[in-house]
Amino acid sequence: MHRNARDENHPLESAPPPVRSALTVVVAALGSGPYSPRMRINRTGPPRTHDRVTWRVPLSGPPSIRWQHAFLAADESTPLVTAGGVRFEEVALTFRSRDEHVPVWIEYIDRWIAHANGTEADVDDRQRHDAEHTREQRDAQRKEADAANEKFKNL
Repeated sequence: MHRNARDENHPLESAPPPVRSALTVVVAALGSGPYSPRMRINRTGPPRTHDRVTWRVPLSGPPSIRWQHAFLAADESTPLVTAGGVRFEEVALTFRSRDEHVPVWIEYIDRWIAHANGTEADVDDRQRHDAEHTREQRDAQRKEADAANEKFKNL
């Protein structure tokens, strides 16, 4: 029997396509999904090259834009090794170097990763504290309104 592409009896054909609402995208971007800004980024392997000039360092996950800015803002560097010389891929970093400088690059990349992770943790802690403070203020206002409503409920 030949199936029509729109055959509603076929389970794969009758299921509607998944819809990603704007809310789903925002929630994922804010941290409920696998790309949480609170995710700690780590180096997951040694540097690898295909041409002995450009080196690729694998990461444990995709760094957020905020994480990348923190990485690039790290102060430590040498005349040959700077955070600005690093490029970001989805789950890797790349840099250009001669073989003899690769160990120094990795030393500094590890420092910059630690700096970016620390900065992310500090920002997340501040945001969590601010959210808790806001929630406490709203709860206090709600209690005051409930007390006022109770006071005048018989009028």
